[in-house]
Amino acid sequence: MTKVNISLDAELVVAVMVLAGVGSPQDAVEAVVRDNIARGHRTELKDQGLR
Repeated sequence: MTKVNISLDAELVVAVMVLAGVGSPQDAVEAVVRDNIARGHRTELKDQGLR
């Protein structure tokens, strides 16, 4: 898998680490991104079921 490097504000990353309960900045941000994507997919499926 191709990787992408980005820069984020340190305070933002620390807040994400605390909220996610993860000790690694990489893991914390990855968890939030994966959760957001999964939530989007669930919303899409829910919306399709209503039509």
